[in-house]
Amino acid sequence: MSGWGKHFKRVGSDPPRNWRRVKTFIGGAKSKNQRRGIALAATLLLSPSVGFCEDSLPNTADNTTLPAPQSRAIPRDILQGTAWWQIATERGLDPYILYAVALVESAQINGRLATPWPWALNRQGRPIIPSSRLEARGILNDTLRKGIRGIDVGLMQVNVRWNGHRVSRPDDLLDPETNIRVGADVLTEAIDSAPGDLTLGIGRYHTGWRNDADAYRYGRRVLAVAQQLRWLL
Repeated sequence: MSGWGKHFKRVGSDPPRNWRRVKTFIGGAKSKNQRRGIALAATLLLSPSVGFCEDSLPNTADNTTLPAPQSRAIPRDILQGTAWWQIATERGLDPYILYAVALVESAQINGRLATPWPWALNRQGRPIIPSSRLEARGILNDTLRKGIRGIDVGLMQVNVRWNGHRVSRPDDLLDPETNIRVGADVLTEAIDSAPGDLTLGIGRYHTGWRNDADAYRYGRRVLAVAQQLRWLL
């Protein structure tokens, strides 16, 4: 995500009570509730029958390790009642669009599974895929010590330069809930900047307001992913 957020004020809100579902995806799952948590935070079954394929998502690093799926039969209501759903509805966002943005921004692919990656970083245009929060924090803090603030962080790829003011410390963005909330705030404000033009508004989340052609391309991509998600989740 690039510079759109520099024009926005600080926004904050309380965490949802059901965030523990999000955290269960790290380290696997054994119960039905944990499987819901995996899908939420979120493991996505790629289904050729609805045209959702690797080409729809960003390129990924080879060393990414993802949790193994516990079931191929993911219920279609899996997103409902989750933190993604709650955070989106609190802001009047479509939850599928919020989740689609996360997939486009930070997805890692392993076989037939794709997941927004909570530790994903992008430093000055170079993707970095840490395997743990600890590793990501070390890279992030080392980058900041060098005076580099052009780094995108986490599930929603929140940019420290433009949106670091929304958290107490930059490494707070490595908390998945915080990252989703900040990303949802920026997405809401971007959409509000283009009344009546959802595609352009979504696109401004990534491109800012200086390049509408790129914004439209990004917005169309997110909307296509969101439409496919509705078939799956």
